[in-house]
Amino acid sequence: MRSALTPIFFLSGIAGLTFETLWFRLAGLSLGNSVWSASLVLAAFMGGLTLGNGLVAKAQARIAKPIRLYALLELAIGVLSFGVVLALPRLSSTFGPVFVAIADAPWLLNSARLASAFVLLVLPTTAMGATLPLLTEALSRSNPNFGANLGKLYGWNTLGAMLGAVGTEAVLVRFVGVASTGLVAMSLNLLAGSLALRLARDEEPAAPTEAPSRRVSSRAYRYLAVGLLSGAIMLALEVVWFRFLLLTYTGTGLAFAVMLAIVLAGIGLGGLAAARLARSVETCHYWLPHAMALSGALVVLTYHGFDLFTLTQLRINATLPMFIAFAAFLMLPVSVLSGVSFTLVGRAVKEELGGSIRTAGVATLWNTVGATAGALIAGFVLLPKLGMERSLFALAATYLLTALLVPATSTAQRRLALSAWATMAAAAVTLVMFPFGLMERSFFKIVERALPDQHLVATREGLTETIRYYRSDLFGKPHSYRLVTNGYSMSATSVGAKRYMKLYVYLPLALHASARDALLISYGVGSTAKALTESAGLQHIDVVDISREILEMSSIVYSDADNPLHDPRVEAHIEDGRFFLSTHSGKYDLITSEPPPPKVAGVVNLYTEEYFHAIREHLTPGGYATYWLPVHHLKPSDTVAIIKAFCDAFEDCTLWDGAGLDWMLMGSNGAGTRVSAESFAAQWRDARVKRELAAVGFEKPEQMGALF
Repeated sequence: MRSALTPIFFLSGIAGLTFETLWFRLAGLSLGNSVWSASLVLAAFMGGLTLGNGLVAKAQARIAKPIRLYALLELAIGVLSFGVVLALPRLSSTFGPVFVAIADAPWLLNSARLASAFVLLVLPTTAMGATLPLLTEALSRSNPNFGANLGKLYGWNTLGAMLGAVGTEAVLVRFVGVASTGLVAMSLNLLAGSLALRLARDEEPAAPTEAPSRRVSSRAYRYLAVGLLSGAIMLALEVVWFRFLLLTYTGTGLAFAVMLAIVLAGIGLGGLAAARLARSVETCHYWLPHAMALSGALVVLTYHGFDLFTLTQLRINATLPMFIAFAAFLMLPVSVLSGVSFTLVGRAVKEELGGSIRTAGVATLWNTVGATAGALIAGFVLLPKLGMERSLFALAATYLLTALLVPATSTAQRRLALSAWATMAAAAVTLVMFPFGLMERSFFKIVERALPDQHLVATREGLTETIRYYRSDLFGKPHSYRLVTNGYSMSATSVGAKRYMKLYVYLPLALHASARDALLISYGVGSTAKALTESAGLQHIDVVDISREILEMSSIVYSDADNPLHDPRVEAHIEDGRFFLSTHSGKYDLITSEPPPPKVAGVVNLYTEEYFHAIREHLTPGGYATYWLPVHHLKPSDTVAIIKAFCDAFEDCTLWDGAGLDWMLMGSNGAGTRVSAESFAAQWRDARVKRELAAVGFEKPEQMGALF
């Protein structure tokens, strides 16, 4: 039975993470890639899992054939999950009128996002949440060693999830596309369900062999609290680790998949290790305080050791194999102990509650609730308030406190209890010796090596990124600023950068001097926004950016009077650009956009033909759109693909040389009127704009026209 169910649950794990990866990718298209929408989709996903855990635990007495029920759930998961893949891209068109009506009320809008995501995800995720308790019960009827059964199933399912995470991003989506990847995942679910149905033919409808379930004691609640805190700390650490590792490698979709795969691999291996321990040691859960305290110590030691391990090797552009090695060194040890801890908590709770289905369901429920809370707390509280380094310390300390929460062992296990206290004491020593200041002394120096003659002037841990501003001085006065997010140099106010950023405004306004309404998507350091506010003819300017912190830190570059965001014509919106267009019906004479390069995770949604069509739909007749083409960040085939997508949306598409390999695409919504030389040169007759034009190399109108 065990040898048959283990590979079935491994296939289920592959399919589950494949679908989860696809859902988050597609939700970014329909609900936006903002931190709020991502968090709400995560909450809906985890909420469904929690509901499944709770329902199967409550219905334990009525489940006579757990394998048969599991098989039917796997079949349902495959069909329903693929239905979500098909439905998510159509979410915007279905709920579009609702989103438009409440777009100016953020809380209502986010509530609508959560509700729509939950409605779509609740059925397949609830079914997913019920699978582990069912199979644990099935194995426990033939083998009473609950800890071994839980650890083995949990471990192999998580290792399957690891394979699904990497395979989806690195292979499947890349070579066969999203819909076909969904078909592959559905096929794996259907295969797992079919194999389980064959096993269910020989399944006897028997009641559980162990003692009936008991009331939840205070001791059981303490173990469940340990499971909840363990899940919360692990997911919070995952968020902090991911942010930290992005200092060494660009945050591509593959980079996130690799980091997730390493965490899942560790958790899976930990589950298998705990299963082996449970087979040889009946009271394996007595080792739980050791695992929790050691986890806290390893958070500190891997952070400190990461510096020693990488100091002589790490560069700002680490290769992928180097990045994988660094990520494994940092995350794998604690992840292994997390898998061990979950299994030990389950074994301990089993001793208190009795029933296998109820125990697995309740233990998983508490762990899942903790994981959901941990991810949200890390993103919305720890990183913005404490920063990466102090967040690591706080989470390591919480591991130690959680170890103290574990109920005491029996008096017959005094030696084991003493060793637990010794482990906790050692963990406390590592906390006392935590290397505060290491982030500044070492890791941020990695970034600064690539920025000679520039010094740090401001730093902030935001909801979506770590932001640092550097300044270059000339003759003792500020000359230019550079914005670095997550170790990546994103934008600057140097002359070359200003030249192409301001061109996105100056050129279309030379062709459309009567423009009144403008939209800027992605603020950066504000050069394009500044060009918009310098144009006296514009009456209303919408600025859209995914990061509130990016907008707030604009005050570093500009004084209050000079800050483009303080212009009374400007209205700022914290939102994903694609979602903003889908929820706002306004029309603009000019839409200009400079999102990060498309290889950054989630940003590719702003370089698609569908998105370019959405931009055109929001242009007034004769209005213009300008778009950044970062050729130096792209392969030639990628550059051509983006150009073709843009030209499919704008039949009069043109390509302009901004500065170096920072090019610009421009198109219009049917602008057919020939522009006179006098109208084209109007900006040079405005003394303020003329001065700014000359500062970036456009002393005469002819120089701008020569860029085509």
